[in-house]
Amino acid sequence: MMRQFYIFVLTLLGFWGLLLGFSVKAEETDQPAFDAPAQHAIAIEVSTGKILYEKDSQALTGVSSITKLLTAYLVYEALEADKIKMDTPVTISNYAYNLTFDTSIPNVPLDARSYTVEQLLNAMLVASSNSATIALAEEIGGTEPKFVDKMLAKLEEWGITDAKLVNATGLPNNLLGGNIYPDSASTDENMMSARTVAIIARRLLQDFPQITDISSQISMTWNGQPVPNWNYLLEGAAFSRTGVNGLITGTSLAYGSSLVASGKENDMSVITVILNADNSDTDSSARFTTSHSLLDYISENYYLVTLLKKGQAYDKSSVAVLNGKSKTLSAVAKSDLNVVQKAGDENTKARFESDKTTYEAPVTKQEKIGKLTFQDEGYLDSPPSVTMVAQTTVERSIFFKVWWNTFVTWVNEEL
Repeated sequence: MMRQFYIFVLTLLGFWGLLLGFSVKAEETDQPAFDAPAQHAIAIEVSTGKILYEKDSQALTGVSSITKLLTAYLVYEALEADKIKMDTPVTISNYAYNLTFDTSIPNVPLDARSYTVEQLLNAMLVASSNSATIALAEEIGGTEPKFVDKMLAKLEEWGITDAKLVNATGLPNNLLGGNIYPDSASTDENMMSARTVAIIARRLLQDFPQITDISSQISMTWNGQPVPNWNYLLEGAAFSRTGVNGLITGTSLAYGSSLVASGKENDMSVITVILNADNSDTDSSARFTTSHSLLDYISENYYLVTLLKKGQAYDKSSVAVLNGKSKTLSAVAKSDLNVVQKAGDENTKARFESDKTTYEAPVTKQEKIGKLTFQDEGYLDSPPSVTMVAQTTVERSIFFKVWWNTFVTWVNEEL
C-alpha cells in the first residue's frame, strides 16, 4: 500500500513538473512586443526605405520645430539650383527681428540685421532659431506665406496631401501676431504624421547628406558665444548615443516633445521619429530615453545584408535570345542589392522580370535586360531592386541560321 502511495506522489510531482515546465517555456518564448513610449513613432532604414517600427504613424499631430527639416530641404534645394549661395547676405525683416525678443521660444540674437545663408542655416539646425528660419523662408519665398506654399507643393510632389502647414517654423500661430498664413486661425499650428516626417528626413539625407555636417554639431558659436544643440543624443551630450549625427528636436505645449534622429545601427543608416514622447510634460529627458529604447530595439532585431553582389546572377535570371550564337543569356546585377533582414526571419526571395520576352541578337555585355526586386513588405515606397544586365555579349548567328529562324517564325505566325 505504501509503495503504491509513493508511486502516486511521484506521478503527481512529475505531472506538476511538466506543467511548470510548459509554463516556463511559454513565459520564455511569448515575449511582449516592443512598444515605444510615445504617442506616434516610426523608424526606417534610409537606403531601402524599410519600416523597422511604427506606432500610430499615419495620424496627424503637431510637429513644432520638426517642421524645420522641410524648410531645410527647400534651402538646400535653392542652394543646389544656385538661387542662393552660402555666403548670400540675408536682410532680417522686422517680423523676424521682433520675434527674437520672445524668450519663450528658441532663438539667437539678430541685432546685425544681416547674416549669411550659412549662418542662418546653422542657427536653424543647431539652435532651432525660429527667427533665423523665418529669415531664410522670406529670402527664398519672398514672404513666409509664399514659402509655405512651396513647402506644400514639395510635399504634394512626394505624394503627401494630408499635411497642414501654416508657417515655416512650426510655432503656434498665436505667437506670430498678424504675420500668420492667410485664412488660418490663431490657434493653428503645423500638423503632420510621423510617416510624413520620416519621408522628409529620408529625402533630406538622400538628396542633401551634407546636412549632417551641421546637425551633428553639439554646439555652435554665435556672436562669440557658444549655443548648444537641443539634440542630446549627439556624441558628448547628456544622452549621447554612438553613431547619431542629427537631426532635430521639437517641443509643443499642446503636443509634447519630439525628436527626429539619424545615425548608424548595425551598419544601417537609420532614422527614428518620436512625436509626443510619453510623460514629456514632467520628464524633459523622455524623448531621448524613448529614442534610445527604439534604437536598442532596432539594433537587437535588424541588420543589413547583401542579397546579391554586383556581377552575380540570381537563381534562374536569364532571358531567351533569338538569332544568337547562344539561345540564352544570364542576367547579372549591375550593383549590389542590399536588403534589411529581421533576426530569425531571414528572407531571400526575389523576383526577376526581363524587359522583353526574347532578345534579338546581338546583345552586348552590360546591356540592361531586366530588374530584380526583393519580395518583401513594409516600405515607405517600394521594396529595393537592382538593374540586371547582360553577363556576356551574345553575337549574331550565321546568315543561314538567322534565315531559317525567320522562316520558321513566319510559318508559325502566318500559316
